[in-house]
Amino acid sequence: MGGPKLLVSFTEGKKRSFVAALIYIILAISKILLGITFASLIIFADGIHNIADSLTGFVVYIGLFFAEKYPSDKYPFGLYKAENLASLFVAVAIAYAGFDIIMQSIFTKEGKISMPMLLISVELVSALVTYWLTRYLLSTPGIKLDAINAEGVHSLQDALTSIAVIIGIIGEWFNIIYLPEIIGIGIGGYILLQSYQIGKDSVLTLLDRGDEKATENIRKIVLSIENVIGVHEIKVRKAGPFLFAAMHLEAPPAFSVKDADKLADIVEEKLRKEIPSLLYVSIHIEPGSYTGKWKLAIFEDENSMVADSIEKIKRIKILSTPDMDIESIIDNINLARGNVSNVSQMLRDKGVNAIIYAGNESLLALKAYGIEVYYTNEKDEKEAINLFREGKLISK
Repeated sequence: MGGPKLLVSFTEGKKRSFVAALIYIILAISKILLGITFASLIIFADGIHNIADSLTGFVVYIGLFFAEKYPSDKYPFGLYKAENLASLFVAVAIAYAGFDIIMQSIFTKEGKISMPMLLISVELVSALVTYWLTRYLLSTPGIKLDAINAEGVHSLQDALTSIAVIIGIIGEWFNIIYLPEIIGIGIGGYILLQSYQIGKDSVLTLLDRGDEKATENIRKIVLSIENVIGVHEIKVRKAGPFLFAAMHLEAPPAFSVKDADKLADIVEEKLRKEIPSLLYVSIHIEPGSYTGKWKLAIFEDENSMVADSIEKIKRIKILSTPDMDIESIIDNINLARGNVSNVSQMLRDKGVNAIIYAGNESLLALKAYGIEVYYTNEKDEKEAINLFREGKLISK
């Protein structure tokens, strides 16, 4: 059901990701030049790291650029995975940079650095700038896109990396044995870890890996909606910043096609509201299974048994399954005077899906309100409910 409804403005997200990329380029060039000029392998390595950071910023920009494009006949599901494909190439480039930094840290021997206070000042400014960038990205207005949030967290990690680099510069300054090499290898290892995470997520997304967290979230949201009996075969995949979902929705069997379609629309609207990144929702409607989430009404006689005729109905007990919790009890019921329609309306307003009754009357008024009537020969209430849950009761 439903098609793409791109209610998100990507303009601000693109602008902020582009700003992040430019800031990282400026930081990278400054650090690489300073690292070469003042013979600091650590600050040079951090500059290479910032080049990788700028690439991820541009990848986010590219992903949001394609996310703005509506699907076409040639690409009915859009080009959202272009972001994931670009991320995969970037992951390879980042991995190479990380490996190169580790090799330089191990095999390159350097003399004592000059102007250490200048280098420390540069890294301190870098830490402050990347911390500001974190707040700038995470405060992007509108629907929060995963790519922007990830880039914000990434910037915070860069601020911490700059602090580590300052420690390494101090180690070079005071000739603390192996400290610069350890810091350089640590930064290289961190870059390799970044490349692994980016590459892993990209590959798994391109292979249409299911999203277990989103699946469970969808299940909880759908089951909280009135008149939903159950939901199964939920399949969720990711493309770029968006989620695509399909599911089998269980509706009350007495629902008309119109009512079932309306319920599907309610479910879709609720999911889109709760999960902004959900772009497509495909819903298949089918009759609810007896073990699902029902709201049952038991027509009882004066002895708290299942009534076997309209005249004997004295009260209505409303239960919710599968725990069979009693939601309410309606006393002083009298259906003998032909007010079945009024009772039907009341039960529908309370969200009742089905009635258990031991009589023979058709009770068509209840079916007209979308409430299924299940008939039983068992007057004991608990036994009748067990028969219902086993699917042994019939509805005429």
